[in-house]
Amino acid sequence: MPLSAKLGDVMTNVTALSFEASKEHGRDELRPRAYFEHRATFVVATLLILIFALRGNIFNPLDYPVITGFLILLLGVPHGAFDVAVWTAKNGLRGTRGIPEMLLRYIALAAGFFTLWLVAPAVALPVFLLMSIYHFSGDWHRDLNLVPRLIVAAAMISAPAGLFRAEVVEIFSWLAPDAIATAVGLVMATTAVPLLQASAVVVALHALHRPWAAAEIAVVLALAWLTPPLMFFLIYFCGLHSVRHMIETRHLLGSPNASAFFRAAFPYAALAIMGTLVGAFALSTLPPGPALIGAIFMALGALTVPHIVVVEMSGSPDHQIPPG
Repeated sequence: MPLSAKLGDVMTNVTALSFEASKEHGRDELRPRAYFEHRATFVVATLLILIFALRGNIFNPLDYPVITGFLILLLGVPHGAFDVAVWTAKNGLRGTRGIPEMLLRYIALAAGFFTLWLVAPAVALPVFLLMSIYHFSGDWHRDLNLVPRLIVAAAMISAPAGLFRAEVVEIFSWLAPDAIATAVGLVMATTAVPLLQASAVVVALHALHRPWAAAEIAVVLALAWLTPPLMFFLIYFCGLHSVRHMIETRHLLGSPNASAFFRAAFPYAALAIMGTLVGAFALSTLPPGPALIGAIFMALGALTVPHIVVVEMSGSPDHQIPPG
């Protein structure tokens, strides 16, 4: 089957989950078929991308920041728009009960961190990266305990500064003063190799009983090390993190039909996209491309705070199925 057809099947399964029971490590576990199919397809597709990258046949998204920004905005940012549906489902609410209060808390937390970006970017940038490590580590909550997956996520965040430190610093300079961007890039470049080595140990320890998880972690880290930073982020954030979150959310919401599932994210996705575009316009001192990318990362930082506090701390969809 062609890769494009396989990718189409996976996206279909995101909106048509089927679960099957399995036993692993002595515990019953619900394992979504779409979860495995997405993982397998991502591993194969990423391997192909890595082959093209090693042969030099890959473009650098930094050369096309407007296109890259819109891809991240349209394919990645909206996955957080399901937070309202997740919160109401976790709290057993029906209709619109409790939603106004939840939205006020959500907006207040997001606005607070966005304000931090504006008044103290030297603080906001490292805090955003630390939050990203914690949040992205949840992509392997089924496979790894907390400490190993934090190591993997930290390696994934730091690795782009290994071979592409100048590009990392350039992107960070759109978010924070040059001196802070340079300092953070130096820390990432210094820690990248030790964290990758520790992650290699994690992969080796899980290769036998979690081969697909180990393969996925390995290709993600290789992608982070070998491809330009925005290329890595585009593929990981839109191709792995966002899709996986939707699969888990689909399960939590009781597998509604496709139209009901995506209606749960509207109009919140539209508001997030419009808010980010307004932020890009506000950063008008930058060229359009860097302004859009900068606004997207600021928006991601602002939205990650309430996502963690309001959703994950009350039990996120990613933690409904215990790890094996």
